[in-house]
Amino acid sequence: MNPKLAVRGVMNLQWRDFTRNPQFPGLAAVNGGFTSTYYILSTGADWTPRSNLFNQFNFGLQSNHEEFNPGNTLDVFGGQRLVPFPLSLTTVYPTNDDMPQPRNNPVYNVIDTVTLLKARHTYTFGGSFRRTTMWQTANQVSSAGPRFNLGINNADPASSLFNATTIPGLRSSDLANAQALYALLTGRLTSITGTNYPDETSHEYRAGAQTIREAQNVAGIFAQDQWRLTPRFTLNYGLRWEFTGAAYNTNDLFTSPTIADLYGPSKELFQPGTLDGVLDPQIAWAPDGNTLFVSSIPDDADMTQAEVAGKVLPRKTARYDATAKKEKAIEMVKAISELARDGVNVFRRFAFMKGLSEVEQVSFDRMVDPADEHRLHDSDWATHRVAWAMKLAIVGGVDKARSSAAASSRTSPVS
Repeated sequence: MNPKLAVRGVMNLQWRDFTRNPQFPGLAAVNGGFTSTYYILSTGADWTPRSNLFNQFNFGLQSNHEEFNPGNTLDVFGGQRLVPFPLSLTTVYPTNDDMPQPRNNPVYNVIDTVTLLKARHTYTFGGSFRRTTMWQTANQVSSAGPRFNLGINNADPASSLFNATTIPGLRSSDLANAQALYALLTGRLTSITGTNYPDETSHEYRAGAQTIREAQNVAGIFAQDQWRLTPRFTLNYGLRWEFTGAAYNTNDLFTSPTIADLYGPSKELFQPGTLDGVLDPQIAWAPDGNTLFVSSIPDDADMTQAEVAGKVLPRKTARYDATAKKEKAIEMVKAISELARDGVNVFRRFAFMKGLSEVEQVSFDRMVDPADEHRLHDSDWATHRVAWAMKLAIVGGVDKARSSAAASSRTSPVS
């Protein structure tokens, strides 16, 4: 523009439009439509107000607009009820979500840098700001009403009509197909389903589309100096402060994490000692600091969690001396074994792993996951060995039980 100011800019654009298809030849084209407009706009200015002062400004915008089923309206459903056909059969009017689904992920980026030359110093100051946004409108099919689902459930008396007795030679794999065909021919319903979404303006539920909007801001500022102390020695130093904001919902309607995700592993309000609503075995140090009590769940199955937590010592306890450092792991395994000794089958994984090391002379490096820097997790090879040994133990237990039952039946007196 002038000797002290230069402005630049560039834009890349890509546009696509995929044609739509009809349900059957001769009908309106309503399926498979898709359009997209992608572009990246970058512009900036270089300004030199003085011979030792330079300012560079950059601005960028990226847009990724896409839309599935563009142009469709509720007319594509023909004013009919949504009745999906079983057996993957195609209906005359669509029953899936053939309504428009637009979405975009605009990103805005601003960067400004100022450079000042003074004596032996090159000072650089600046900052950056990036805003990432996302919006999507989907599930407009809910405006067409609920779905009427055909089929036969277990509570339906008609389910007893289909079996190898009533249909000789019927394969189990064809049972579901036979029931689905019967439900289609007789119009038998198993359920009527539908979903209402809140309007993003009124926040009231209605049969309509769901709109999701999210955004995140990231910003930073910096200052640095390049100090030429001698022709052969330059000192570089500086400071940068970066702020990364949380991704948030801009219309107060949607959050990516579910309620269970927000609760964490407990999937409910935090309750120490409980995972998925089940009490964990209680482990606690005794006052002397050297004795560990491992307590199992008490017999009182009807006790509340508070009553269980308040119970001083449940019915079974096992202990080991924590001062025996060398034998600590072995003693812990023994303590746990005591809890399961009353008629409970135990797969002794620790003993199996010990056998790999001491009998088969397998190296510890082979048994530990090479990617685990803490060396706490099994390698794939060790996991396979444990799984195979457990499989053999289960099969052996089943065979033993069958042999015992057969021997008992042969020796039983005839009444």
